[in-house]
Formats: sequence, structure tokens, C-alpha cells
Amino acid sequence: MFTRHTLLRISLLAASCLASAAMAAPNASAPASGSNSSLEAALSACASSAKKDSSGRPDRSAMDTCMQGKGFTRPSGPPPNGAPPAR
Repeated sequence: MFTRHTLLRISLLAASCLASAAMAAPNASAPASGSNSSLEAALSACASSAKKDSSGRPDRSAMDTCMQGKGFTRPSGPPPNGAPPAR
């Protein structure tokens, strides 16, 4: 039979495998990889047509207006997963 130490090692190994499998599971709330093509096309079009700020980046209000015109609105609330706030 197995010793207590061996059983503990097997238990820890199994728990480790289960934890890593749970972390590797795809996020159900994340969109499918191909579903962002229309969003990316709108972002690209708006970024190229929007006026630029002093840093040379697209102006935020101009981008928001353009994206709303294309049917995309900025979500309210804090960014997901502790992401840093947008500039």
C-alpha cells in the first residue's frame, strides 16, 4: 500500500492539476475571437478620422461620438479585471 507521505503527494498533485485546469478554462464572458472584427473595424475607422489631441492620439470625445455613430457605446463603470483606467 501507499504510505501517508505518498498519499499526500498524490493528493497535492491532483489538486494542482485541477486548479490549473480550472484556470485554463476559457472565459465564458469573453467574446469569441472572430466576433470583434466589426468593433476593430469601427475603432480603426474612427481613429483615422477623429481629430488628434496634443499627444497625437485620437481625441476621446471625438472617438466616443464616432463609435456611437457606428453603434458602439462605452460601457459604464470601472474597467473589468482591475485594468487601469483609460486615459
